[in-house]
This record gives sequence, structure tokens and C-alpha cells, in this order.
Amino acid sequence: MMEAAMERQSADWVDTVPSPWEVVLAAAWRRRALAAVNQVTLNEARVIASRQMVEGWVLCAYSERFPAPVLNTARQREELLANNLAEVAHRLASAGAPAVVIKSGLEARPQGDDSPIAAAEYGDIDLVVGRDGWGPSLATLRNWGAVEDQGPLEPHKKMVRPARGPAAHLHRDAEWFGIRAIRADQLRACSEPLGNGALLPSRPAALCLIVAHGIFQNLCFDLSELLEVRRLADPPTVDEASRMAEGWGWGRAFAAALRDVRSASRALDEGCPIRLPVPLPGLRCLREGWRHSVYLGVAGEPAAALREAILRPALVVAKERRRRLDR
Repeated sequence: MMEAAMERQSADWVDTVPSPWEVVLAAAWRRRALAAVNQVTLNEARVIASRQMVEGWVLCAYSERFPAPVLNTARQREELLANNLAEVAHRLASAGAPAVVIKSGLEARPQGDDSPIAAAEYGDIDLVVGRDGWGPSLATLRNWGAVEDQGPLEPHKKMVRPARGPAAHLHRDAEWFGIRAIRADQLRACSEPLGNGALLPSRPAALCLIVAHGIFQNLCFDLSELLEVRRLADPPTVDEASRMAEGWGWGRAFAAALRDVRSASRALDEGCPIRLPVPLPGLRCLREGWRHSVYLGVAGEPAAALREAILRPALVVAKERRRRLDR
């Protein structure tokens, strides 16, 4: 599988005949194209990049090598993201339920920066609307798209899917598998207006959200997330994000996960092979999950604490099994 193949790659970035992984890493991590890349390798690289949510970087680096329909599809995907986000933000603000847009890649983005963002490849727009905004949000979006339940493992989420483009993925809080990482009111307090009726997390809050997604849901970080952490994690931001995560009950998990991400980033900087996605150690994930469940219990949320204590072992086992199958 891809991860195992990545571990076997040479540390040399510019081989005579670059591998698909080398093409992806050069385009996304170093923002450059490699010489002597044949079309078969380039097509394989695009498949890998899509799985790592960095297809846009490969298309940018080799734009002259891909047919117009492929490039047009990518541009249309970005346009639909912008259009749907603007429409949903306006509707929610008009309904008195302004949303916080999370994991968008728009945070701390300089004006004029047109580099690819992974949000265009996710297929949905993540929006935290709070418990107070839950009813109004669903009411105002019902005539925009079809409302879908996320199932028993995601009890506080709804997907609203329009006819075209990314869906609106509504969250009551920043939570995964029903386990709250950041309350909506806390997230609003460290966000600012985006200009379209929605709110955008501050730079430190954005870093927290990326790391929280790895800690609470995926137990790993893909290449697009490594890129976002590298973009956001300057020393002042890390200091403030660390304080935030500590106040939200998962400071130690944040620090440990960030160390893993930075270690992987240093390896990529040095041209060394790494495993992608970057996995978080299972036993540590168990320990940090139980520590957070204790925090929730002390904070007066016994049901959420019990849910995390029960679900965390199952999540770790499921992720470890998936990693073994992917080797």
C-alpha cells in the first residue's frame, strides 16, 4: 500500500526517474516540479496526492502536463467551494446563527495567496453553529440542500447536501464522534469576522483545530495537515495554541501530537522517507483519551466523559487494524 511504499523510498529527492511519491512531495512540500517525470508516473502521483488532499499542488506544479478538463475541474471545485461557503454563511447569519468555519485553510492567509487549499478537496464545508444555532441553521438550510444524519457515532452533526458543490457539515461544537474538543462559545470567542457573515478562527485556534482533528478523529495526520501545521505553527502561535488546548482539557495530547508532526516535517525538510499519514501511537492515544474523559467528568459532563472512555479503545483498535491492512 501507499504508506509502506513511502517508507521504502530513497531519501534522495531528485532521482533519475522520480517515483510518484517523490513527485507528490516535491510539488506539495517544496513547491517545485521534478525533471524526467513521465506521464504514467504523473498520473499515479495525482492519485496519491488526491488521497493526501494535495492534488491541487501537483496540478499547479505540472499544469502544462495535464489536459484542460482536469485543470478546469479543479478550478470549478474551488469556485464551488467559494460560492457555497458564501451562500451558506449569508443564510446562517441572516437566520441569527453565524457559523465558525473550521479546517478551511483560510485562516491567517495573506491577501492574494492563491495557493491550493485542502478544503477544496474535502467535499464539504465544516461549520460550528453551536447548540443555540442548531435549530435556526437547519431551518434556514433545508431549502438549500438535503439534510442527512451522520449516524449514531456522530450524534451532533448534520450534512446539508446541495445540488452542486461542497455540502455544509454542521457541528454543534468542535467535536468528533460525539466527544467535544472545543465548545462553540469558546471557539466564537477566539474567532473573527470573515466578511461574509461567518467567523474564522484565529491563527492559534486554527492550529488547535488541525491538531484536534488528528487527536480526536483520525489518530494521524495526512500531508495536507502537515502543510497547514507548517504554515501556522510559528513560536507565538504555538505558545498561544498550547495555552488554549490546556484550558480545553487536552493540552498534553496537543503537545505530544505537535511533536510528532514537527518530527515528520523535519524529516521531509531533510529529504528523509516517512510514513504517511503520520500515525499517532495507539497506547498514547488511549492514555490521552482517558485523561480527557476525566477532564470532561470533572467539568460536569459525565455523559460525554463516559462516551469517550467507552469509544476511545474501539477507535484505537479500528485505526490500528486499518493501518495493518494498509501496509
